[in-house]
Amino acid sequence: MTTRLNLDQLAQHLAIDRRYVRDNLVKRPDFPRPLVLSRYLRYWLADEVEDWMLRQRERAAGRPRS
Repeated sequence: MTTRLNLDQLAQHLAIDRRYVRDNLVKRPDFPRPLVLSRYLRYWLADEVEDWMLRQRERAAGRPRS
């Protein structure tokens, strides 16, 4: 079973501010969808978040540097 991350854990895992995660990152269409347990309780699967992070790094590595 994969690890589930709540919003605070997700922010800590990504090493970014919780508010940025809540207000911006989770609303991106390419970010993994959460498991919704209730109106206020959502979890993200750590494996899916890791895969997303790898894709972001690969995209950034392919960009020319200015």
